[in-house]
Amino acid sequence: MQMHSAVHENQFHRIDVAVVREEQVISVMADDGNFRVGVVGDNKKVTSNLAHDISASALDGAIQGIRPGGCKSFSVWRTQVLKAGSTDVAGYTWRVRFNCATASTFPMLKVINTGLSATPAAAL
Repeated sequence: MQMHSAVHENQFHRIDVAVVREEQVISVMADDGNFRVGVVGDNKKVTSNLAHDISASALDGAIQGIRPGGCKSFSVWRTQVLKAGSTDVAGYTWRVRFNCATASTFPMLKVINTGLSATPAAAL
């Protein structure tokens, strides 16, 4: 009778997963005053007053403080918005990237006006 030795086989599987980080945009068209950032549907998650021209890093810290959706890691970029036909700043937009894994979407961020003002175009 002939005996066969055991054959050991190793199988490896490679699974590639693309991680897409959610991004939201906050826009404020004002040249003075303050606003707050809150979470839609949760009145307890609101920042303190923020200047109309807050830096990206300062907004990042403010959003970390309210931890929308439990996330505490963000990347924030600020862009100036110019008045039509002018080099004057009309306001700012901030792109907020959530750097946390999630199986669903994060709650929407909202702007709460606490005293923003804009100079009318005719006054320039």
